[in-house]
Amino acid sequence: MKSAKLGQHFLTDNRVLEDLVEQVPPETKEVLEIGVGDGRLTERLLQAGFKVIGYELDSRLYSIARERIMGNPRLRLILGDGFSDDERHDVVVSSLPYYASRSFVEWFAASSTPLGLVVLQKDFVDKISSKPGSRKYGTYSVLACYCFRMKELFVIPPMAFEPRPKVYSSALKLERLRTFSNAGLVALKLKLLFSYRGRRVRSFVRDSKRKQLWEGLTELDEGLLVKRVEDLSPQEALNVIRGMASS
Repeated sequence: MKSAKLGQHFLTDNRVLEDLVEQVPPETKEVLEIGVGDGRLTERLLQAGFKVIGYELDSRLYSIARERIMGNPRLRLILGDGFSDDERHDVVVSSLPYYASRSFVEWFAASSTPLGLVVLQKDFVDKISSKPGSRKYGTYSVLACYCFRMKELFVIPPMAFEPRPKVYSSALKLERLRTFSNAGLVALKLKLLFSYRGRRVRSFVRDSKRKQLWEGLTELDEGLLVKRVEDLSPQEALNVIRGMASS
């Protein structure tokens, strides 16, 4: 079953669902699930004894999930966007539509929830886990590596989903290191920085000043200015964009 509107591929393999739920620390009291879908993962979280707050954006899927799991006193099922939730929870668990991967990283970077267990497209997991200088390193690599300690738990083949995607997925564990309350703005500034891939930081700063996008009061040192943008460490990249205007 697929949501034509949102392009969802549903995780249906029982073993994979169980493996994901087993990663939730046993002392967990409350789980936030974003994208309940048809409720299969939610059902297993409830069976494991956790209290679940689940969001589903698609009204049709919400109805399907409600028929499957409603009535459990440990469940609060909400028709709405989970990325609007700004409360602190013990763990966030999600099997997301691939298109929502970047939104998830921005949202979770701004969250105070300490642990995330999420299924994402493997290529995107490789991208956000990549190191400076690599082809895939960019905006979301910086944001994710700075905010989280990440561990790829296991790879999920296409046949674990219905309908089957054309790509592999990964279960990713994200342990919080830091929080950005303004993660969306940080991501926007990083995108501007990485549009200078292949060029030196000096060019980015010069053009930012010319376009009146720069308000840095402290000049960057020469060692940073001569680096190519894609070679900056996450901390260095963030140091560079601190000089940019906030609006």
